Amino acid sequence: MAIGVDGVRVGHWTDPVGVTGCTVVELPAGTVASAEVRGGAPASRELDALAPQMALASVDAVVLAGGSAFGLAAADGVMRYYAERGRGVPTSGGPVPVVPALALFDLAVGDPTARPTADAGYLAARATRGEQVLCGRVGAGTGAYASQWRGPEHRRAGGGSGMPNDAAERSLLPRCAWSTRSGMSTTAATPSRSTPRSRSGDRSTSPPDEPTPRSGSSSPTPAWTR
Repeated sequence: MAIGVDGVRVGHWTDPVGVTGCTVVELPAGTVASAEVRGGAPASRELDALAPQMALASVDAVVLAGGSAFGLAAADGVMRYYAERGRGVPTSGGPVPVVPALALFDLAVGDPTARPTADAGYLAARATRGEQVLCGRVGAGTGAYASQWRGPEHRRAGGGSGMPNDAAERSLLPRCAWSTRSGMSTTAATPSRSTPRSRSGDRSTSPPDEPTPRSGSSSPTPAWTR
């Protein structure tokens, strides 16, 4: 899927084992942004700076993340990526990128200790492209589900297409940074589907099903990116 907006680029970091991820939307220089916060337990960062009365003139990128409030850490890595490239509000101490972020609850999907980190955000920013953007269960949408209001039997995975499994989707893997728990790899990890279970309680608009958690987990290791 092409973005169709000049200067807008999208990148993902996906952990198919922990069933979480983050997405970075890079915006052209000078982009003006605004936001409206809804829900009883929002997990967000830097959204107050977008209010009309604030002095902030533009934003550099937006981060969407899984991991509930823990996933907001991904924005640290995105800020580092753009600061290294000279983007951000100029200050006497160097540029300070403006990166609003918001997160959804997916801790009960796979491994609850699998959360997007600053390194994950950095890799997602580095993977941004302006064309052939992956859709489906990648990036922040990896652990997202919809149609919750009709009951757990009606919920469905965000994007509707599941993890990239067919040849056409695998051909786009260079557009996304993937994580594996078995160490570094020179090739992209191919995600696999998991068997969902039901759950109750949430902290967002997307309380998902739970694939069976794996045992003996460790923190995600970024495995491959372009």
